[in-house]
Amino acid sequence: MSFNRIRLGWGRYCGWVLPILLSCTGSQAGLLAESSRIVYLEQKHEKSLMLANTNPHPVLTQVWVDDGSNNPDYAHTPFVVLPAIFQMQSGEIKGLRFIYNGLALPTDRESMYWLNLYEIPAVKTADLDQNHLHLAINTQLKLFFRPKGLKPLPIQEIAKQLKFHIQTQPQAQLASKAPSTTQAILQVDNPTAYHVSLRRLDLLFNTAHGVEKLRSAATELLIQPKQHLDIALPASQTLIPSQHSNTPPAVIAVEFVLIDDDGQSQLFNQRLP
Repeated sequence: MSFNRIRLGWGRYCGWVLPILLSCTGSQAGLLAESSRIVYLEQKHEKSLMLANTNPHPVLTQVWVDDGSNNPDYAHTPFVVLPAIFQMQSGEIKGLRFIYNGLALPTDRESMYWLNLYEIPAVKTADLDQNHLHLAINTQLKLFFRPKGLKPLPIQEIAKQLKFHIQTQPQAQLASKAPSTTQAILQVDNPTAYHVSLRRLDLLFNTAHGVEKLRSAATELLIQPKQHLDIALPASQTLIPSQHSNTPPAVIAVEFVLIDDDGQSQLFNQRLP
């Protein structure tokens, strides 16, 4: 199993605004998709997605599927998207069709790609407002390919199969600037064949005043199928044991939010071993 390490942040933004191009996950885009993610079932042979242009102006749109690189010339995409280039009037609704092209993909787990919705304002030169900046925007949505032999697994069962463990490591292993301190690590093991989108993660721990909660900032972490995620927790004396003790932090449970196939948030909790 692969092993990744990330640091649990306390803030998040959609993207970085550039004078010409804005890349984000949908919250700032004028093209609105009916779902925040697409699940393609191999046995269905194709998948559709409805788009609405919420801009006050028409847009020229290009769509493609890649590995997240924002590359319309990505050569290893397993999907054909129709139509690939089109114009949408303000308020217009249009449907996209996804067709699997037969590219060999793993049969024992999900594969994930990104749908790109690149929109350019179709504004006549005479109508340009010199006081406004017209941006080209690329919106990315997750696209999951599920092979036909994969056993369906409800989000509730996926949540049950996740394994959470608290460990401590010398800070020197993570950052050389603080070798004398200790870092708390939350390991999350995803043994399932599905990607897990973790939107929020809170820790419940014992203190002298009873059970308290350490709430993280809203963010989204992705745990790939049959892999681990290693999360460096915020520094806290409540989480870190004494340097002279091997007793792990007194975290007793985790409360977490998973995103289901419909893009909805589902709340779960699990006691730690």
